[in-house]
Amino acid sequence: MKRILPLLTAVIFLGACDPGTEPGFAPIARLTLNPLYLPSGENAELVLDARASCDELDHPEACDSDPDGTGPDSRCPGGITFSWDIPFSHSTLAATPNRAQVRLATRITSPQPITLTVTDCDGLSASVTRVVGVTAD
Repeated sequence: MKRILPLLTAVIFLGACDPGTEPGFAPIARLTLNPLYLPSGENAELVLDARASCDELDHPEACDSDPDGTGPDSRCPGGITFSWDIPFSHSTLAATPNRAQVRLATRITSPQPITLTVTDCDGLSASVTRVVGVTAD
């Protein structure tokens, strides 16, 4: 009986460390704004670019390293989805099919936050917030 207990403990411990049961790592959220500043109170276009975001620790092969590409798609395994929180009035002028890049028309009079949340196939997510500034009149 004394020999069975250590063996049983080792089997349970090794089974708990099975990489197939691990949820993996959260994706990495990357966001750039172009331009960084908009003229205060004037109609302007703003490009939100998250194409560099991806699940590079769990699925580096699914990352899109082409700077002109559409970014990673949402198909599993390895895909991610993009969710935007844009709390100011705007119109969407264009977007890539996966919404990794979005072009907006807006008019702001004060700095405004924009939050991107990316979620991978395991349901893990990461967020990043950038602030678009305004220039003085």
